[in-house]
Amino acid sequence: MKFQWTERYSVHVHLLDEQHQHYFEILNRIVDRLDPPDFDREEIRLLLSELFDYAAYHLETEEKYFAELNYPEAKPHIALHNYYRQTVAELMKQIDNPGQDMAAFFSKIVEFASEWFASHILVEDQKYSQFFNEHGVK
Repeated sequence: MKFQWTERYSVHVHLLDEQHQHYFEILNRIVDRLDPPDFDREEIRLLLSELFDYAAYHLETEEKYFAELNYPEAKPHIALHNYYRQTVAELMKQIDNPGQDMAAFFSKIVEFASEWFASHILVEDQKYSQFFNEHGVK
């Protein structure tokens, strides 16, 4: 399933929207490599690392804004970021389990990353949009 950026994902902060779009682009490259299922395991592993490294960079960007602007909902939002980080770390530890169906495992990781990120943007990130804009971040 490919991921299409639409205006509904916008948080109306140019830098963060660009980062969200780039995350979708990396995710789509992974989806492209999972079909057909004769993918290159190492290539997928590298793409997943790129995706998760980029997500970490993006989450740090949001958290920097939270601190600079004294965003009142920072603590619960950061807790959600930490859940994502922890889940990704646990999934990546399982990547070398012997006998694992790697196509199914990679699909599971992509499903988690895409569902979490899309719902996070649509629900949680929308909460800071107006606050950021009112504090001059657009």
